[in-house]
Amino acid sequence: MARLLDAHDDPGVQPERTHLAWLRTMLSTGIVGLFAIRLATHVDASPAWILVLVTAIMLTVGVSQARRHRAAVTGLTRGRLEPALVPVLGLGLGVILLGVAALVYLLAP
Repeated sequence: MARLLDAHDDPGVQPERTHLAWLRTMLSTGIVGLFAIRLATHVDASPAWILVLVTAIMLTVGVSQARRHRAAVTGLTRGRLEPALVPVLGLGLGVILLGVAALVYLLAP
């Protein structure tokens, strides 16, 4: 973990705040996934694919988060930051899929 928290000259510790925000996002995705699984069991549906989707989202966020953090620290030391568009769009797509799944379950007869 010490490698993730490399030194940089950002007095506002922006990479660390972003790191914590992504960890909270991962945790909240898991909690919403648990609610979706519980909802699926109440409507007599198989929650297995919801579990797979939520696990994939959480793993994607968790694995790519360390890379984003290192890139942010490196970008701060070099003076140039690159946006992390792919992880953000992937997470957005995953959340949309979870929302659609919840609507399907809620509107199913």
